[in-house]
Amino acid sequence: MALDHPQSPRASLPTVHRRKLGLSKLASSSFLLVLAIGLIIYILLRDGGRILEQHFRFHPALLVLSFIIASSGLLISIPVWRSLLSCYGIHRPLHNDVSIYSYSSLALVLPGGIWNIVSRSVSYQRLGESGLSVATASVVETLIIGVAAAGLYSIITVFQPAISYWNNPWIGLLLSLLALTLLQPRIFHRVVNWVLRKVNRGESFPETTFSYKQTLLWIGLEMSVLAIGGTAVFLLLASITPISQANIPSTIISVIAAWAAGSSAGNLLFWLPGTPVLRDGAMILALAPGLTLPMAVIFVLLVRLWSLASLLFWAGLVWVTMHLHFPGK
Repeated sequence: MALDHPQSPRASLPTVHRRKLGLSKLASSSFLLVLAIGLIIYILLRDGGRILEQHFRFHPALLVLSFIIASSGLLISIPVWRSLLSCYGIHRPLHNDVSIYSYSSLALVLPGGIWNIVSRSVSYQRLGESGLSVATASVVETLIIGVAAAGLYSIITVFQPAISYWNNPWIGLLLSLLALTLLQPRIFHRVVNWVLRKVNRGESFPETTFSYKQTLLWIGLEMSVLAIGGTAVFLLLASITPISQANIPSTIISVIAAWAAGSSAGNLLFWLPGTPVLRDGAMILALAPGLTLPMAVIFVLLVRLWSLASLLFWAGLVWVTMHLHFPGK
């Protein structure tokens, strides 16, 4: 899907085609989502009885703590986003970037992986910025998160091969080599620009010229955000089911690996239809060695509801803060 550039003379020509393409992607994503729901219902009807064997115990304090820890990742991800924007000559006040980042994140729950990019571009365009430059920065950020997630998952599976769904350390090693290869500036730039051509359908776009050091710094920071998010997901799991102290370290590592696997699939393949299906499917596969399949499905669905609640909470908090401290903006 392309994003209109206010200074591009070709922007108005393929508008109808781009709208049809967007509707086609939405229809494909919706179809895959319905298919996934049907598969989930089949799994639960077939093996759902095993869930009743699981002992549940609710801990509200751990649930609240999971929200707090997950939110702390914004202290890293938003500065990374602002740094990316600055590379394309976009410098806005902090409150603009925080509000747009929070509001656009709500689009992540929609079928397809491009709607948060569209939301950001439109929001910055209203502030007089180049929507195409914002879209470019968003694509770069998405790929950086995907590479960081693949790297984190591969590092964990190299040192803890039993965590891998394939129970093979070579899988983790190959993913590590792939992530390191993608980190090479020339290769990374080519991948980014290829994806941008897929997204923008012939529009001219800003070339990426990041240094290896800068890209590596961003990926390292996003790895820490993913580790924080995985820890928050572990606390979500601990809030509904008891985990013995002896199993806490291994369970935390397993959940972080699953979170990284889902994030890698969702971000590296964001332009494909049915991104939420790919993301959640990867997470279910990563959790399967440690949980029964029905329990893994239920937990991933719970994670999605928890993520949506977190996004709604922060978007509402930002909205209230903006209207109190920046009325009329």
